[in-house]
Amino acid sequence: MPVARPSPREIRLMSRSCSASDTVSASSMSMTDVVRTLPDGVYLSRMSQAGRKLEFTGIAQSSTRVSAFMRNIDSSEVLADPGLKVIETGRGEGSSFSLSASLRTSAE
Repeated sequence: MPVARPSPREIRLMSRSCSASDTVSASSMSMTDVVRTLPDGVYLSRMSQAGRKLEFTGIAQSSTRVSAFMRNIDSSEVLADPGLKVIETGRGEGSSFSLSASLRTSAE
């Protein structure tokens, strides 16, 4: 059973803490850069930053989608070093995950 796509209300609630126009750090990275790395079927419920380190928590239709997200981070111009912390696959509920990444430096 596939993961249900969040309703427009749920998406608004999830995005209240960080809108697409918000700058995540002092670098030129914005939420748009993060959205570009998200493959279909991956939904973020939480994102935090400490210095150059970013933490993502969410749900995906499958663990394969989480892998695609990590590959997209690795090939991103602004994000690097994806690291999977936790992935839990439920019965027909998709995969909840937590992973980290870092902001690329201008020298990378």
